[in-house]
Amino acid sequence: MVSDDLNGVACCQSVHTEKGDPSDHQTMTQGSSDSARRWSLDYSMDNELAMACEENNGLSEGLELAESSISELKMEVSSLQSLADELGAGGKSEANDRRVAESLE
Repeated sequence: MVSDDLNGVACCQSVHTEKGDPSDHQTMTQGSSDSARRWSLDYSMDNELAMACEENNGLSEGLELAESSISELKMEVSSLQSLADELGAGGKSEANDRRVAESLE
């Protein structure tokens, strides 16, 4: 068991000495990692921005459609109110005419 531990340590030390100074390797790896991380973040942000723009366009189109529908409904309500007013006025006139006719009989 002790010999396995020593072999493990010797193996690790020999790997580092064959590749050179471990801090140089770590600096190069960290530099590439930082660059890759920045690229990944940039790509992710660009992708999120594109998705947000698409969603915004879809919402804008939906809003325009809703506003158009509301305008049409307002015109329909106005038309129905006018018709109801005319019918109400006509109904009152007919009722008055009947009362006058009944009173004359």
